[in-house]
Amino acid sequence: MTANRRDTRYSVDGGKVTGIETRDLASFIDPATDTSTDASPDVDPEIFRHPSIFEAPSHDSVDVIFGDVTRNHFNRINLRPVANGRLHVPTGRVTGGYSGPPSFAVAPAADRPSLSIHSLWDRDTNNLLYYYYADDTVRYLMNRAGVWSSMKSVALKNGLSVEAAPDVLRRMMAAQ
Repeated sequence: MTANRRDTRYSVDGGKVTGIETRDLASFIDPATDTSTDASPDVDPEIFRHPSIFEAPSHDSVDVIFGDVTRNHFNRINLRPVANGRLHVPTGRVTGGYSGPPSFAVAPAADRPSLSIHSLWDRDTNNLLYYYYADDTVRYLMNRAGVWSSMKSVALKNGLSVEAAPDVLRRMMAAQ
């Protein structure tokens, strides 16, 4: 099990952490409803190791999208706080997930030990985009309407900075 696929619960008493409970996020997925496909050798498993957390517009829950490299699948669960600030995690996938991409390559120039794969998700369209930075470019892969794009890149130049790239990608993801 990888550490980044775990759900950690903290018990707090008087402002001090009194207990920690950690659970693998995969334990919240009903295996009977989970889909599985063969992974392509063109997919670097690194993409599955970066869970994404997105706050709901109503600020009352978060969605977590996390990968399962053995099933070549991304799962989505919804976390909602309940009494005393604890999180309630439902058993089973909330509203689907995503098949694994047909390809995803980490550029040779990327510094693998410090590689950070970022994500964007549009709750209304259910579009999902993963991206990372390498060699003065931002490289990305998008799932739109259940179909993955090929790996693409945009050069970080002519006014496109690392800080502006997420907004540009978000607008591109929302464009029809």
